[in-house]
Amino acid sequence: MKTAISNRFKLQFSILTIVFLTTLLFSGCELFLNEAVDCIAKVKPKLPDNNLAEGKLGIEYFETITASATNHVNDDDFAYYFNMIGRPPRGINYVFDHRKIYFSGIPTEKGTFSFSIDLSIGDGLVFNDDGICFSDDSTSKIYTIIIN
Repeated sequence: MKTAISNRFKLQFSILTIVFLTTLLFSGCELFLNEAVDCIAKVKPKLPDNNLAEGKLGIEYFETITASATNHVNDDDFAYYFNMIGRPPRGINYVFDHRKIYFSGIPTEKGTFSFSIDLSIGDGLVFNDDGICFSDDSTSKIYTIIIN
């Protein structure tokens, strides 16, 4: 008798679960589903591995770093937040512009200049972190510019 009741309860619970998930899927409750998908296939920021081009003292320099987001079809859907620790050579300025960092100018000093770029991404919506998804929404890389 207990087995029959237990099996009937499992069947009812399974049916209820299927109905609930189907309702969420088709009721426009995209926010919950998007968070669940983000938790499983976490979107993470990514910086390219390549070093920056070498430059020459007194000669115009231009280089770009383009960030991206893993596990998402459109990298432009996110807000990108950059921070630089260290500095490029004097005479070379940098600008953070959405997914890109532009370096340009005329270097006024020779040497090897390493700096760290920290990157985090967001989607413009603010959610409280419920602690369910343990993933880092930031990354950093060290880049080097050599001026001869």
